[in-house]
Amino acid sequence: MISSTPQIRTLLSNPARFKALVTGRRWGKTHAGFAWLCSEPIQPGELRWHVSPFRVQAKRNVWPLLVWLSRQMPDIQLSVSELKATFSNGGAIQLHGADNPDGLPGVGLSRVWLDEFALWRKQEMWQLVIRPMLTQSKGPALFTSSPRGYDRMYDFFRLGQDPDEGDWASWIYKTKDSPFVDPAEVDAARRDMDPILYAQEYEASFETGGNRAAWNFDRARHVLKTETVPAGPQSWIGLDFNVEPMVAVIGGELAADRVHYYDELVIPTNAHTAMMARMLREKYPHVTRIFPDPSGASRSVRGPKSDYQILTDHGFKVDGRKAAPEQVDRLNSWNRMLQDADGNVHMTIDPKCKHLIDDCERTKRTVDGRIDKANRDPHALDAASYAIEYMYPIHRRQVVRHSRFGG
Repeated sequence: MISSTPQIRTLLSNPARFKALVTGRRWGKTHAGFAWLCSEPIQPGELRWHVSPFRVQAKRNVWPLLVWLSRQMPDIQLSVSELKATFSNGGAIQLHGADNPDGLPGVGLSRVWLDEFALWRKQEMWQLVIRPMLTQSKGPALFTSSPRGYDRMYDFFRLGQDPDEGDWASWIYKTKDSPFVDPAEVDAARRDMDPILYAQEYEASFETGGNRAAWNFDRARHVLKTETVPAGPQSWIGLDFNVEPMVAVIGGELAADRVHYYDELVIPTNAHTAMMARMLREKYPHVTRIFPDPSGASRSVRGPKSDYQILTDHGFKVDGRKAAPEQVDRLNSWNRMLQDADGNVHMTIDPKCKHLIDDCERTKRTVDGRIDKANRDPHALDAASYAIEYMYPIHRRQVVRHSRFGG
């Protein structure tokens, strides 16, 4: 049997048809969801589904549980190509991804587990595709997810808290509520992360700053005019390669773990790297360290030389990652410097950096946490955050669960 906890037993015993389980990172929602999916004997011919945001995610996270189940029940036949476990009576459990809604067959389902629902790109799939499959069986559904703002998962959680919604039940559990994690690791994560990200990932809080990319930015706290600027050795330039516009942002350390961005340079049209390099050397001859877009190592917007080589030829020391860091990592580092989990501000911006300030206030995120560039391309934020992610990265801590399966 899969090991259980009082919280999982509460989930399984509740009679509501639709359930929403909101948890912090590594609480054990995959464990709980699988226990729910298998909580009653499968009947002849019935079909149960698990749906993750991506099929590869379902294969990575849930397929090992089906393999484990097949070892406990030798009559189960596994199909890796279909991610399907078929029982001797014809009943089956199958894994799917929400990334291909057209590939989901219109079948009758007896129950369905919708995992990490807040990360589904098309949450309307529940109503349009999956909900009708439960009509004939009147089967139940379980939604599990960590929160990602006030989206449909939040709506389902609120339904479960409404005493007039008898078909719904919901629960919210923090990471520290789980018996599978070490509380000391949770405390360490709190010290390393910005407060809103920590609240989302470990406290299961829906208050994530909405879908703003710079969710910790507050003009009143972070826009600051200073009399002094960082000296040359403590200063650097962040550069985003683009033609219209090309943006450079200049900042540095005023003190240990205290950054100030004090100017920006924008070429609005017909820009190229040599032009920007000349202008930067003329205006900031004392600043030689530069953090450009990592893509510039292999190509130039104009001419045979790479953008990195052009910067080097103009006397810059090119620094940064060899490959572009994940946007989620850049945003987490950027927001942690704006404000850490203890409420400390580690970064400010001069009022003259109008593009950077505007990017902080107006740039949005996609549902999977990346920068939403569909309607706005934040060149200043990109330029500034390359340096921040490199010098002040988030320390990744893996919250290790003590046990995945019981005896």
